[in-house]
Amino acid sequence: MRDYYTILGITSDASFEEIKEAYRKLSKKIHPDVNGGDPFFEGMFIQIKEAYDVLSNESARRAYDLKNRLYKAAEINKRPPAKSSQEYYPLIYSFVCNQEYFFEGDILTFTWNCAYADYIQIIPFGYVDKLSGTANYRINNYKKRYLPVEIVAIDSKSDRQARQRIVLENGKYREFSESDKASTEKLYAKPELWIVSFVNPKGRLSKKRYLIYTLSLMAILGILFLFTENQVTAEFFQLITLLFCYFFLVLTSKRIQDTGKNGILTLVMLIPYLNIVAFGLLIYLDGNKGANRYGYPVR
Repeated sequence: MRDYYTILGITSDASFEEIKEAYRKLSKKIHPDVNGGDPFFEGMFIQIKEAYDVLSNESARRAYDLKNRLYKAAEINKRPPAKSSQEYYPLIYSFVCNQEYFFEGDILTFTWNCAYADYIQIIPFGYVDKLSGTANYRINNYKKRYLPVEIVAIDSKSDRQARQRIVLENGKYREFSESDKASTEKLYAKPELWIVSFVNPKGRLSKKRYLIYTLSLMAILGILFLFTENQVTAEFFQLITLLFCYFFLVLTSKRIQDTGKNGILTLVMLIPYLNIVAFGLLIYLDGNKGANRYGYPVR
């Protein structure tokens, strides 16, 4: 597997500017036109261009880094049999999670591939009954920033073990990049998604928009109340009121989740007097800097 970082002469934590600068310098030096069309330099230039295309793209770089970690882990764990006996050491060829970070309520999928073991334990979740496979675990009530997850392959006859750990980050503490924020803002800018996000609690909502939407609903209800003189219009007004209450609770649920709390606290808005205090707090609190499980911060 090609090491793109080595090809460009940079470290694995290099910034986009460092990647761009390294590619610019190498392409000038290695370009076939500068070296008389030498086949060797043509091959080198292709590798440099390939490395730049992958590392300069955020999603492609993330996928490459994950694949590179799997490759290195497999190489490290490919140990030969013990010389003193015919028994093999337990091996862990791979152990990965489908997400690098998680939010409250997320279901994480872990995939592993082991050999020469009769017990496989995934700490802190428990034992699994296969040497290779996948398992899903829901994350609830985890408040710390990092979640270490370790797989242990055990050979009970020789009491030998192999271990491998991955560390996942709690999305509540994660600082999202500007490109991540921009891509999400574009996603929710689509008209067809605006309607969907308006009638369900998924998505983000700034406190300014929360105030505008809520006051608009109240104003419309006030106007409709003026036309409740007879029984038919009064019953129609009751139906509209129920619909608007649902919209209000949806908007409130988004704001509560933006502040890092569980959306079930929306039920507080059904308690007289206390709901007025809660509404004021949601207008006051700035919940747009963190990240809830349904989206990135909004402006």
